Amino acid sequence: MRDVVRLSTGIAVVADDTWAAFSGRDALRVEWDEGENASHTTGTYWKRLEEAIGKARVTRSDGDYKSAFPAAARRLEATYRYGFQAHAPVEPMNCFADVRESRCAIRVGTQAPNEAQAAAAKLLGIPLEAVELEVNLLGGGFGRRLDYDYVPEAVELSRAIRKPVQVVWSRRDDFENDRYQPAALHALSAGLDASGRIVAWSHRVGEFNLTMFGPFAPNDPDSYDENPWGVFDNPYEIPSLEAQLGLAPSAVPTGAWRSVGYPSSIFARESFLDEIAAAAGRDPVRLRLDLLKGKTPAEIGGYKIQRDRLAAVVELAAAKAGWGKPLPARAGRRVGLGIAANVYHGRTHMAQVAEVSVGAGGDVRVHRIVCAADCGQVVNLLGLEGQVESGIVWGLSQLKSEITFQNGRVEQHNFRDYPVLRLDETPEIEIHVVPNTERPSGAGEQPVPPVAPAVGNAIFAATGKRVRALPVRPADLA
Repeated sequence: MRDVVRLSTGIAVVADDTWAAFSGRDALRVEWDEGENASHTTGTYWKRLEEAIGKARVTRSDGDYKSAFPAAARRLEATYRYGFQAHAPVEPMNCFADVRESRCAIRVGTQAPNEAQAAAAKLLGIPLEAVELEVNLLGGGFGRRLDYDYVPEAVELSRAIRKPVQVVWSRRDDFENDRYQPAALHALSAGLDASGRIVAWSHRVGEFNLTMFGPFAPNDPDSYDENPWGVFDNPYEIPSLEAQLGLAPSAVPTGAWRSVGYPSSIFARESFLDEIAAAAGRDPVRLRLDLLKGKTPAEIGGYKIQRDRLAAVVELAAAKAGWGKPLPARAGRRVGLGIAANVYHGRTHMAQVAEVSVGAGGDVRVHRIVCAADCGQVVNLLGLEGQVESGIVWGLSQLKSEITFQNGRVEQHNFRDYPVLRLDETPEIEIHVVPNTERPSGAGEQPVPPVAPAVGNAIFAATGKRVRALPVRPADLA
């Protein structure tokens, strides 16, 4: 070990190799100023979301929900909770920097190379062209590497010790200093007429701002424009529909996570749609298809949602999954199918059917995910399949894990207490593509949102018990 250096963001241990640096870090004793958030717990943040949802602003209003809901023959309400999530890349944050008198060389895996280059130039007070930044396509991004906080650390340290340096975060550093997917609270209400048709729908969301992209700005119109994702752009035709958003300031660093705002919204929306189907005695697939028979494309804000394309993937996923046919028996386990669908920013259309089984103790096993995708013309089928498979695995991991807080600190430090999907838990994944010659629209983030509600709806089909909070807790299903 060579040195201990105080940086603007913390303390760096300098050594000849990573093992020595980590050993020195473990031996280091630091007295930290715990700050104003030292008493915060997970409950603190849920309380903030409850306050935010009570002050939600209307961002979309179709028809007259306030009259239609009280007049409905039957009314349903449900609240869904979505916990904080970590990015948890296999490779923690790291960066190489070599600062000389009038130039700087950086080697780094980042999703924001231009911004990182500009930040280094500003920190050093040198021209932008004096900073050479080479992007290594390594490390896993998933939105975490859109923030480049680890780059200035390496630049600052190299300048301090006057030598080239590679800054490597420990696994614990990575978990405790992530830019987390924020927790969210969803309150939904629906009114049905005497025939079970949805005549009124309200979806209110309380969520935190994404600190990665700037300070909390509750009065910024852009915060509410066409938001929340998956709520404002609800693709289903409902005569009276209202979307609302309430923002809360986040004391926790938050940021982009694979598919950003859609996962919690689609979990709530598609799960609640399944609740309506059960209450009305209707098939969940048929209910969705009926709600997609309206005008297409549906012009919702700046989106033009092609309901016929969404209906097509719903039908295809259901058919390929054997919807309506008996499932194979699994000894000592309850079995079920569930479906969910989404249009991502009015472009990529996806539907997924999950086949699950639930043990007597409430343990859930996902055996198969059938995904139907319409994302325009497919140029590289293997690329599409890789994106969809990885998105589904990502979506399944959020069913198992959650970031929680106690005394202002993150309670999860490694994959032991923040489990992600393992190889032996990965289900069979089937991908069916709808042929299309329209412009390609992407498949990287788009597979994630339908996963959780499809599994949750399958759990209900198997057990009769609703999943209204993530992660899924076996004790609730026993």
